[in-house]
Amino acid sequence: MAAQSSYLPELRRRAVRMVAEVRPGYPSEWSARKAVATRLGVKHAETVWSWVRQAEVDAGARPGTTTKESAELKCTAPGSVEALPPPNPARFIVPVLNLLIMAARVFGGTRCTQVVTPPPR
Repeated sequence: MAAQSSYLPELRRRAVRMVAEVRPGYPSEWSARKAVATRLGVKHAETVWSWVRQAEVDAGARPGTTTKESAELKCTAPGSVEALPPPNPARFIVPVLNLLIMAARVFGGTRCTQVVTPPPR
């Protein structure tokens, strides 16, 4: 998963707007993006480049997954919290019981030889 961005959404929107405004004054799209990144204090010009690409996708000018679609996919992904079944408390209790049994063995509990097995899924 991608790391959380340290740049504010307003800065992203401003960078995208500025690239569109200053583009005619530069020989290439890349040089315009690099100038905007420097002016706004963004460490890497590639960051501004990705913001502009995503804005183009969101506007429908470029093929790809929009921000809205991406958020919807994250909510319905198999690993998302909403898609998970409720937790089985026995799956959390069994490891704790096994730790207690092992501790009893170590500290002289010779009669504790039984290991608890988890219930079937």
